[in-house]
Formats: sequence, C-alpha cells, structure tokens
Amino acid sequence: MKLWRWLALVFLLLGVVGVMFWVTGIGEEAEPLFEPIETTQEIPTSDPRKLSVWAYGSDETKEFWSSRIATFEEAIGEQVELTMLADAAAYRQLLAEAKTQGKLPDLMLLNATQAAELAADELLAPLALPPDVAKDWVAPSVSAMAYPEREGSVAAYPSDFSILVLYYNKQMLDGKGMAYPGDHWTWSILTGIAKSLYRKGEEGEVTSYGLEMPLSLDYWNALAVQFGAPVYAERQWLVADAEAEAPPVKALAFLLDFYYRYAIVAPPQETGVGRYFLRGESALSIAGTDLLPALTKAEFPWGVTMMPKEDRHATPLQVEGWGVKADSAKAREAAELALLLASESQRLGWLPARLSESVEGTPFALFYEQLENAVLPPRLALPADAPEVVFQLFTQVIESGDIKPVAVVQTLGQKLGVASAQVPAESAAP
Repeated sequence: MKLWRWLALVFLLLGVVGVMFWVTGIGEEAEPLFEPIETTQEIPTSDPRKLSVWAYGSDETKEFWSSRIATFEEAIGEQVELTMLADAAAYRQLLAEAKTQGKLPDLMLLNATQAAELAADELLAPLALPPDVAKDWVAPSVSAMAYPEREGSVAAYPSDFSILVLYYNKQMLDGKGMAYPGDHWTWSILTGIAKSLYRKGEEGEVTSYGLEMPLSLDYWNALAVQFGAPVYAERQWLVADAEAEAPPVKALAFLLDFYYRYAIVAPPQETGVGRYFLRGESALSIAGTDLLPALTKAEFPWGVTMMPKEDRHATPLQVEGWGVKADSAKAREAAELALLLASESQRLGWLPARLSESVEGTPFALFYEQLENAVLPPRLALPADAPEVVFQLFTQVIESGDIKPVAVVQTLGQKLGVASAQVPAESAAP
C-alpha cells in the first residue's frame, strides 16, 4: 500500500477515536457538583483608631446593628468600624483566613464551633457572665458558648439560636384526610405518611413530595442521638472505626435511605432549605427557624411541631454570639459592645438567645420548649468549608447509589481531618 494511503488510514482512525471520546466523554474530568470553593479571602483593612467589628447578615440586620452601634459610639465616645458580609459561607472563610494571618477583628460574630476553636487556641478573651443578664439567657446557648476550663466565662455572649422542627402544610394534609403531626410522631409514622403523600408528576406536572429535609452533619448527629449515640462529643469524632450496627452508622443509613431507597423526599438543597415546602410542593419540611420569615408570606395555612423521634427526641442547636479578640487593644470596649449587641439581637430568621419577656402563648413557644431536646454543636476544629464538604459527599453517595454507610463515615472523617476516639455508646450519649 502506498504511503499516502497509510497516512490517510491513520488519520481516519484518529478521527473516529476522537469522535468517540467527544461523544462518550471518555478522558474528560467529571463535571463537579459545585463550583470550586474559594479558599482565600481578602482581609478588610481597618483603622487602628477604631473598634473593628465583623459580622454577616441581611441588609435589615445590618441596619439594626448599625443603629445600636451608633448609640454605643455616642455613649462612650468610641468610633466603631462595622464590616458586614451577606453570605455565611464567605464569612466562615474570611474568619478562617483572618485566623491564619493573625488579623482577627476586635469583635466578631461567631457560631459555637468557631468560638470553641478560637478559644482553644487562646485567641478569644474570656467574657464574664453578668448575673443579672445571664439569668435571662437560654441555658443551652450559654453551655454551647462556655469558655474551656474557665468557670463562669463564655467565649462569646450568646445572641441568637436556631433549631430544627417539623413544619407541615395543613391544606395538603386536609386534602388527604390526615391528622396533623404532633410530638408523638415517630420516624415510622412520618415515613409512612410521607410515602402516602408522594405523587410523581406525570407529563410535565409538578411532583408532590412527602417530605423535605436537610442533608448536613448536624442533622445526622441529631438522628444519631435519637438512635442511641452521637457522631461527635466535645472535640472527639466517635465513629472513626464504627461498625454497621453502631447508632451513628444506622442513623446515616436511615438518612440516606430517604433520598435513595424511598426516593420520596425533595432533592437536597445546599442552601435555602424549605424551598419546596414554600412552593407547596412538599407537605412536610424539617427546617430551622430561618423558614419563619418566608412563611409569614405563605399563601397556605401551616403548622409546626417537634421533629419526629426514635428512642428519644433530639434536635441540632445552632448558636451564634459575639466574641472579643484576646489581644485587642480595645478589649474592654469590645466586651461592652458585645454585651449590647447580644442583649438587643435582631437576626432575620433566628430567635434571640436572651429573653426580655416570656414567650409562653406565642407562636415561638414551641421553639423554646424544644431546647430541652437540643444537641449542642460540636467542639471540633472543622475546616471553614465543612458544610459544603459534608453536603457534597452525601449528595455524591446518593447519586451514585453506592450506599455504604461505614465507608461514608470513614471518608468523611478523613475529609474533615477530625480527631477520633472510641467511646462506648452508653457513655457517649449526651
């Protein structure tokens, strides 16, 4: 065969192979589920003459805090510089980067995990608990913010909290002739009801889901407590070498089953939990207090009750508060402002951790009652992107159908880089 014919055949074969790779995607990297997480944040420059304050929240929250800060400035003659971010994830990354660079502000809004980590590294000033104020704080929130090994002090003054509850659409339940859920509901009851409420949309119709719920580390931990033992306690990861029958592993298998085996819940959302419920596309939703502001505009009647239970009730508690940098040149002034902001909190979608009056008989009474069943946040030094890492891993497991809970636990521990310990189930339960 002549040379030109050999060359033509080679180019033809290369072209066919190229088309196959283009069509099948062989050799290409899998498309990521999420955009790459930004690992660095530019640290805001601050005027050393001013008391620097960092926080995140809505425009309404910023306006409220700014008014309180203005009152503080006028009262003590101190100038304050407030830096606000709109996004919680970006704020987590900003704090992590500032810690690395040694550029934390004088005063900062912290969740319980962040406060515990910074306090353990001696980066936060221990704040005394004024007796006349401490009696009005919600007890679990004070415990979550307790300063390590310093009795009578907190790492941050608790300001706001959120817990998970079960919301229900009265209209959808009425249409099926079903009774409203209550604190007697178990997971078996909820599973059966959710299955009967699920209706797959045909020919372009919207699917009606029986349940919507979060896919997160804290939610898994609450389920694990219900099954008999938590995922973590203090600074220890309790399930690094867990077996399939261990309560945390059984709880994870149960959680993943809702999405993969039962397939009756709304697609998991990284943010904006309650989206399907708000649109009337899910009859039930397990969500935090952040759903309340949106529900005030809902066009359907709704109710709220405790999360379902296994052996016991349990709900994850989120707490935020104001912490002061340990070596701040304005530590005294920062502590005074921290107490003011914590005492007059107004966070969209959160409930105040300090009560100025009784909530009995109000729509919020249930949330405060459920605090008796609250699971405190972990005292783990988790990376800033931990919520995204957990959600991404759980989602990949569900989509692949490779449901091996023990392997998921091991992978998650490696990804988060948490310390492990073996603690008997009977002593691990809080």
